[in-house]
Amino acid sequence: MLRLLPRVHRGLTAAAALNLVVAVGIPTAFIVAGGRFVGALPAAVRSGGDPAGSSRLWSALVVLAVVYACQQLVVPVLDTATQALARRVDEHVLLRVMAAVGGPSSTAHLEESGTLDVIAQATGATTNGETPGVVVPPMVATWSSRLVSLVSGLILLRFHWWIGVALIAAPVAMLGVWQRFYREATRAIFLGSTELRRSAYLRMLGVAAAPAKEVRVFGLGGWLGERFHDTWTTAMTPVFAAWRSGRMFMVVIAAVPGTLMTVAFVLIARDGVAGRLSLAEVTVYATAVRQVVFIGGISDLDRRIHAGLACLGALGDLEAASAATQPSIAVRVLPAGAPVHRIRFESMGFTYPGRSAPVFQGLDLELEAGRSTAVVGVNGAGKTTLVKLLCRLRDPDSGRITVDDIDLADIDPVTWQRNVAAIFQDFARYNLSAHDNIALGRPEYADDRDGVVAAATRAGITETIDALAEGWETPLDRQRTGGAELSGGQWQRLAIARALFATAHGARVLILDEPAANLDVRTEADLYDRFLELTGGLTTLVISHRFSTVRRADTIIVIDAGRVVEQGSHAELVAAGGRYAEMFDLQARRFTEGYADELGVDSEEAVTDA
Repeated sequence: MLRLLPRVHRGLTAAAALNLVVAVGIPTAFIVAGGRFVGALPAAVRSGGDPAGSSRLWSALVVLAVVYACQQLVVPVLDTATQALARRVDEHVLLRVMAAVGGPSSTAHLEESGTLDVIAQATGATTNGETPGVVVPPMVATWSSRLVSLVSGLILLRFHWWIGVALIAAPVAMLGVWQRFYREATRAIFLGSTELRRSAYLRMLGVAAAPAKEVRVFGLGGWLGERFHDTWTTAMTPVFAAWRSGRMFMVVIAAVPGTLMTVAFVLIARDGVAGRLSLAEVTVYATAVRQVVFIGGISDLDRRIHAGLACLGALGDLEAASAATQPSIAVRVLPAGAPVHRIRFESMGFTYPGRSAPVFQGLDLELEAGRSTAVVGVNGAGKTTLVKLLCRLRDPDSGRITVDDIDLADIDPVTWQRNVAAIFQDFARYNLSAHDNIALGRPEYADDRDGVVAAATRAGITETIDALAEGWETPLDRQRTGGAELSGGQWQRLAIARALFATAHGARVLILDEPAANLDVRTEADLYDRFLELTGGLTTLVISHRFSTVRRADTIIVIDAGRVVEQGSHAELVAAGGRYAEMFDLQARRFTEGYADELGVDSEEAVTDA
């Protein structure tokens, strides 16, 4: 933490350090000045208020007044600077977490429980929000108190050196033991990160707006409460055990500094009565004895500090893991306008970590540049995995993917990903303005308002946006003031517009993964009527169960068991009477004549999802 603070902000770190010095200096000054004040009282009383006899008393009062004024004027300013530093630290840490998580071009690490645990640890999600920034003010307060206690111990060296040494050593030993117990408790919390993440998810289900309807309709409130309690208790039981063992042990060893304090008070009283100590010295030494034991004082602030600092260790682990997953340096430059000829999957194999069955084994597939290719197959055939591999969100275990005969592994993944515009099956719904939801397709061109409107028009979402309360600037989040919520189909058209905005600004590969999944029949019909317009000139990969969309593609590929089993145009595959024809016929027969009449198309052309 000490190395981190100057990197965050040198000026605020200096202010926090000054805050620490002042927080130590003011109580110490009060101890000394207070002792002088008490020591000067007898002489002032004997002088009957004579200025000459009361000078020491008034001098001590002036010092106390100055110290008090500093406390009232300076400390709030320095506390404000310390709070500002705390916010900067949290911002710095969160930016590093975002960089570590978003750094790898692959998303494989985000599908691993261990990585998700470390992310939760680094962001304070497993420590009840105790982050490195949150604990900066408690650190200043705690360590200023301990430094004041240390100074008090040094003062006692003038009385009896062994009293000063003993009263410093005993609380320091207590502090060391307590710190060990807090480390064990924090370690137990981190070991239970998976269960804590699950308990947080269950808690969210019980209080969030999105699942509220099902929670009430299905009566899930009690079930969620029980599962949350069981999961949270399981995770926290080792933590409670560590805290209990620490408290029982400390009851025993706390008797040592208590005994030493009693001895010190007795010696001070004895020497004061015998006249070997002045009244001022008795006051100063007695106050110092009371203060010195706070070196080993433990409060909830210490728990918070340990939890917050542990986040930095998790952040280091996260950054190390991120660096280890970075791809090798690109050796080939992606040619402008690529792909010009083709994209090939050559003898490609891929298996998800932890699974024995491969998704692909020896897959050979070609996407012709500037044309559309649709991939169909039963659930689990690997269609969505194919999208991840093409986007370099995953890399194949064997074989390779080439772009105009250049191995995709030799191309900078970030450069390639900027060349791809994708509508994923689980597309993101950004709680931002309608304009931003589209402009995020190419955020560096967010000021291109005409381009945003053009993309929205092509996706058929312009009228919906214009009808919103604040038009294009309407927040798409009902929980925000003036916000609005879209239907599933409207969100999907917004996602399509986002991808089209990306293609308008240079992306040459368009991926449509279930682009009509949330669309109603009429909107779907409009989509496939305009399919050729939307995909014209782009190398397009379409993944869909809806053959109304698939049939418009130039080439259709059927995948089964990780291999290509059929390939051709819609007419060719239907005529062949194979697997594609069987799936198409199944969907066509389920389409009712009433819907076809409503749309003004034949039942073969407007097929709904099976």
